[in-house]
Amino acid sequence: MIYFICGHRGCGKSYLVDQLKEFVDCRVYDTGPILRSKYKEFSLNSDMSFGEWIEINEQKYGKNFTNHIICENMDLNLDETNIIIGNRSMIGIQYAIEYFDIDNYKVCFIDGNFDLFRLNYNKREKLNLDKNEFEEIIALENSMGIEDIEYFVKNNPSNGLYFYKENNDNLIFQTILEDINTKSKLKKAKKGVNYK
Repeated sequence: MIYFICGHRGCGKSYLVDQLKEFVDCRVYDTGPILRSKYKEFSLNSDMSFGEWIEINEQKYGKNFTNHIICENMDLNLDETNIIIGNRSMIGIQYAIEYFDIDNYKVCFIDGNFDLFRLNYNKREKLNLDKNEFEEIIALENSMGIEDIEYFVKNNPSNGLYFYKENNDNLIFQTILEDINTKSKLKKAKKGVNYK
């Protein structure tokens, strides 16, 4: 089963995944670090900025350049639980689904309180962004297509889990953990394994 954990910065994706890893044997892939790692390899011999690198390669290889790089550098095992975090567009998620021929997946979108996300992001990044500065970050993510993920999740309950986060509690963690455990039990039952 593949879980795509999505949401704006500061919504708690990384913290959520750290919690899940304590209870679930899973592979975790973070799209941002994967992409930055490939850029870092390239930039050893170039002074091209990250943005320029993406723009030039999208012109050369097409709009799915970054999606392809990310998928090339993930070693998904479809028989195991895999968690992918950091997607900012439904196009990227659909690219991965087609690239790996994924049948069983859930797209989880964490929506929530703007001020909570801003405070979380400031704390994590050791910043002091005001509301206007954080709104610019949210606007950038919206321009990348993150709102399409939210739309998909709200309109596809069989493959989506939508959350609205008011505070930093464990409700999202508990819901996703329960879903993972349910899928694991069903998979073992299909294989004829006794599950206690």
